[in-house]
Amino acid sequence: MKILGLFASVAVAAAVSGAGVAQQPAPSPFYHVNCVKVKPGKGADFDKFAADMLHKFAQARVDSGVLTSWLLVRAVLPMGTENECDYQVVAIYPGIPPKPLEAAEMDALMKKAGVDLTAEQYSQARNATSELATSGMFQIAVETGSVQKGDYLSLNYLKLKDWSMQNYRKWIDMETKAWKPMSEFLNEKGMTRGWSVAARVIPDGAAQPFDGLTVDVYPSWEAFFQLQNDSKYPEYWKKVHPDMDFDATFAEYDKYRTVVREELWVVEDMVEAKK
Repeated sequence: MKILGLFASVAVAAAVSGAGVAQQPAPSPFYHVNCVKVKPGKGADFDKFAADMLHKFAQARVDSGVLTSWLLVRAVLPMGTENECDYQVVAIYPGIPPKPLEAAEMDALMKKAGVDLTAEQYSQARNATSELATSGMFQIAVETGSVQKGDYLSLNYLKLKDWSMQNYRKWIDMETKAWKPMSEFLNEKGMTRGWSVAARVIPDGAAQPFDGLTVDVYPSWEAFFQLQNDSKYPEYWKKVHPDMDFDATFAEYDKYRTVVREELWVVEDMVEAKK
């Protein structure tokens, strides 16, 4: 997906005039996801590692300004031994992410975080309780609202029907035109808290199982199911989009992407930069 236009947001403006060099647009946020599988019988040990070490390390990275926020999200539905991962560790960057830390940089950050371990010891403690299933980098294209600890996240994984720049842009245009105003309405009503659309950056390629995803943020378990069964939903849509037919709009969506699966997660822990 990295060739499909997301990086246009970080292109350097080279036009020079009497007023000087044009300002470079700010890049949209990137986020890195580690999909983690807890080893059998190590659930309590992982919880302790996450609270004692992982949270402190994340706090140090947020305090340094490298991250804007960090989340530990736990699988709710589906879950179990067949699941690819039990947790996702999400690191959100304000723009282009820095390169991975060297061992010496990691040691210094661990000390700053108040974790009395070297980078190697930290890795050993992590590997004793869990293993990394997959890892990837994404970039946010559109978003509304926010997320809080305890929120439920509906992750909708999407596959583009035509793996091209033109199709990608049409998909993002549809999300921006159709769903962003709906999300803002639902957020305002307290039915949801936020929403985002992100494209996969790395790993990349047509053979990947999904090319991007949307994330719907719900303030509670009940809120997720209440919205699925809300009989007034057509009224909400008509109020936001009086000139857009619901069925025709989603038929248009289906020209560009397919939802390959939906999952429900909960935000178990979170660190945010001070505002």
